Parts: sequence; C-alpha cells; structure tokens
Amino acid sequence: MERIVHPTERGQVTIPKNIREALHISADTPLVIRQEGTRIIIEPLSGLDRLTRKLEQEAKIRGISPEDLVAEVERVRQEFFDKRTDVKHE
Repeated sequence: MERIVHPTERGQVTIPKNIREALHISADTPLVIRQEGTRIIIEPLSGLDRLTRKLEQEAKIRGISPEDLVAEVERVRQEFFDKRTDVKHE
C-alpha cells in the first residue's frame, strides 16, 4: 500500500485508515520512528520491545546494571521454562 501524505507545519502526518486497519494501529498503539538514510520508517512497537523498554527503565530507577538485568532475566527465563517442562538445568 502506498499513499502520498503531506506533513503539517508541525511535522505531523496522518497514517491512512486502510494502512492503520491493516496493521491494527489504534490511537494507543506505540510507534517507533527512525531514519534510515533518506527514508523515514514508522512501525508499531512490538510487545517484546515494550517489555524490554519497561525493564530497562525500571532497572535504571533501581540502580541495576545492564549486566545484572540480563543475568536476572536469564535466571527467570530458565526458571519459567523449567516449571513448564519439568526439566532442570545446572
């Protein structure tokens, strides 16, 4: 799908309705916008991205290092899968 849109004086653009519907974008859908060369890329923030950002924000507030955060996520992930599969890893 392709449409030509014009930015407002404040730089805002409207995502056409058919594209919003196709991508299930609503008013409360967080979007990521970035520049790649001469292109502007706008895409919905995935659930995993949202979770990652929340974890990073909370860790920063609590003074947890990125390394400790990764280690804790790995520990919890392993615990979760061990419970689901009744498998223990050392």
